[in-house]
Amino acid sequence: MDTPNENLLRLRDVIARVGIQKSQIYKLMELDEFPKSVKLSYKVSCWVASEIDEWIENKIKQRDEELEKENNDDEEEDDQ
Repeated sequence: MDTPNENLLRLRDVIARVGIQKSQIYKLMELDEFPKSVKLSYKVSCWVASEIDEWIENKIKQRDEELEKENNDDEEEDDQ
């Protein structure tokens, strides 16, 4: 079985990377709006680094699309 070599992040690393706190991370996970953790043992959970990076990239893309839409809406108002 070929498995990609994935880096796993502990919660403190996820918090540092995304800038939101533990409670918000778990709330977003419940809402299926944040990558799920991988349970390594009874007390240890980690996140796949590439999934966290993808989540960040999607948030940036979402922001850019919203800004573009706002700019297009402003241009349409100026044309009227």
